Amino acid sequence: MQIGQVEIKKRTAGLSDNPVIVDYWRRAKILKKDQVSTWEPGNDETPWCAAFIGAMLADCGIAGSHKALARSYETWGEAVMTGEAAMRWASIPLGAIVVLNRPSAGPTKGHVGFAVGAAEKHVELIGGNQNDSVSRAWFPKTRIVAVRWPKGEPASEYLLWGAAPPKARRTRTG
Repeated sequence: MQIGQVEIKKRTAGLSDNPVIVDYWRRAKILKKDQVSTWEPGNDETPWCAAFIGAMLADCGIAGSHKALARSYETWGEAVMTGEAAMRWASIPLGAIVVLNRPSAGPTKGHVGFAVGAAEKHVELIGGNQNDSVSRAWFPKTRIVAVRWPKGEPASEYLLWGAAPPKARRTRTG
């Protein structure tokens, strides 16, 4: 989680093919277009939340999905919880990978980030491509399609679903 926190300080918007984002693609080893995506990986015009997650995992010596789609993390690692079952759980591991749907964008589109906060109806994620930057943002729990954890890695701290977040706001996600 410390790695993701450091990345928040990096500004990613406003540059042409920002080298920070290009480096996320490289570190995540997402080097070519997959069969489902309509985007070409490797630049900052392509939604890059999955590249950010893959780069942070790679920095910890863990292989990510190696795919450009956020929803590729839906089957990655080990399931902590999935689908409607997510609403029954009382806690999730700090740093778990949370996969969200994007109802208006179709079944293959989504968003992915690391869990850093939980409230009664929201989850807080550190993620890439949140308002064109790496940031912390709150999302409705109803958008969760999967919560995943690296295979064989122990979880040490858990987030409890609690009171409402200080100010849940909508973010543009990729």
